[in-house]
Amino acid sequence: MYTVGKLITELQKYDKDRVVILSKDEEGNGFGALYRVEPYTWNSKWEEIGIESLTDKLKEWGYTEEDVIPGVPAIVLWP
Repeated sequence: MYTVGKLITELQKYDKDRVVILSKDEEGNGFGALYRVEPYTWNSKWEEIGIESLTDKLKEWGYTEEDVIPGVPAIVLWP
């Protein structure tokens, strides 16, 4: 499992102008460019992500207290 530090170390080996592409599944049945990087919490027991805290901006987007879940700090990469 990667951490932010491990990912940074790995990415520093490459030209900084490369495009980041994500596989949509382990079999490589589709690919997409990385468009968003956002902080969340990750609960491995529930296999869910949630927001760390509810901000006014997130409330405007429709998030509620139910979207704040216990878990470890994580970064989600969105294709």
